[in-house]
Amino acid sequence: THDKQINTKEPVRLRFKKLANSNLSIYLDIYTNGISTYEFLNLYLVPETTPDAKIINKHVLGAANAIKARRIIEIAKGKAGINHNTSLAHMRLGQYVQHHIERSQETHRGASYASTCSNMYNHLVSYLGHRANTLQMKEITLDICKGFAQYLKHARTNSGRRISGVSAYHYFCSFKSMLAEAVVEQAIPTNPIAHMRSSEMPQRPVVIKAFLHADEVVQLV
Repeated sequence: THDKQINTKEPVRLRFKKLANSNLSIYLDIYTNGISTYEFLNLYLVPETTPDAKIINKHVLGAANAIKARRIIEIAKGKAGINHNTSLAHMRLGQYVQHHIERSQETHRGASYASTCSNMYNHLVSYLGHRANTLQMKEITLDICKGFAQYLKHARTNSGRRISGVSAYHYFCSFKSMLAEAVVEQAIPTNPIAHMRSSEMPQRPVVIKAFLHADEVVQLV
């Protein structure tokens, strides 16, 4: 009947995360195809201690709701077949990394892979600088992939220590795997890394393992 209400999950909701300075960071909780993803908007509500603060918050909320409405339209177009997964294509790189980690947990890749992806993104941030906060998935180019591969060959940890060749290899593999999944999800049309030569990518180093002889084990005991 017309009076019957059907409970459906709203596809996009505004969420708020409290920061150390008491401001509230606004982000979108986007629910599509049974998956929740998040988009931080770089918009903030301030404590309403003055009339000016209330006015500022009103305008900030208006901007956040406008972005929310645009995302809802993009999702609706995607369901109608007008545009394939526009919301993922416009998703920022950091948001897609989080989405990829969540998807990896669904496919039982384990905590080790999630940790590798997280470390991979930290190095992407070091490589891209301020662009890491604004780069959208559809803007990832072959040059960016080649540059990241070169960066990993000489990357260092926060303590200044050079990362191992094994780590560089695994970080780039996780980056490549993430882009491959993005193609499947229609967030990007092709994987730029498919156009890279093997010599341009970090290679798995040959590791020679040494083992103790029986008499050495006895001496160690």
